[in-house]
Amino acid sequence: MKKIFITLILIAVTTQIQYAQEKYFVGAEASYIIPLGTLSDRYDPGYGLSIVAGERTNSDWNWSGRFEYIRFSEENQEKMNVRRRYTVAGEQKDFGIPLKSLVMDLKAYGLTANLTYDFLDFDFLKAQASVGFGVYRWENLRGTVKDSLFADTTGSGVPAFVEYLDVPENKQMDWSGGFYTGLKFEIPIVEPVAITVSSHFKGIIGELWPALALDKENVSVFQMLDTKVSIHIKL
Repeated sequence: MKKIFITLILIAVTTQIQYAQEKYFVGAEASYIIPLGTLSDRYDPGYGLSIVAGERTNSDWNWSGRFEYIRFSEENQEKMNVRRRYTVAGEQKDFGIPLKSLVMDLKAYGLTANLTYDFLDFDFLKAQASVGFGVYRWENLRGTVKDSLFADTTGSGVPAFVEYLDVPENKQMDWSGGFYTGLKFEIPIVEPVAITVSSHFKGIIGELWPALALDKENVSVFQMLDTKVSIHIKL
């Protein structure tokens, strides 16, 4: 009886030590971010960097805090054109004229609280559903546009000067709420290190103003698909 009692105590202590060793975690993350909706009319995919620290509250749930940096700096060249209508041989004709001089840049810094639930847990893989909410400081730059527009308004195949664009620079900065939801997969490497791969739909509730002279509509929510690769260390 005494041996059984001692054995049970040792099992309990060992389990508690193991749980305590894995209760906390820290990590570094890199993201490939695809803009969605009207944000994709302005930008090509961007990138993100983040650090995360959290606590496992029980065997299935954990809370974490994340500080992240997001940037879109490459314009969507397929959408970088202005639409104009001119008369050609007595008929109205629509033209799409490239805007080669337009430069834009969107940055965001965020702090979020995150909740993760383990819905599959194997020795070699852990699948998790996660949600998060937070606040973001973002800034968007649309550079000055001074450009001459040319179009074939004669039907001869030779572009002719039709308009000079002079649009001043525009800067926007604001604080906005944000959210995300998605799936994450954790693969143990060597204790206490694990690699995680995740994909989330993310939204930052900000607005980019329209630029009518450049045929740019407003963006009311920054929607994106955020795919992360992370290294987590359990403490």
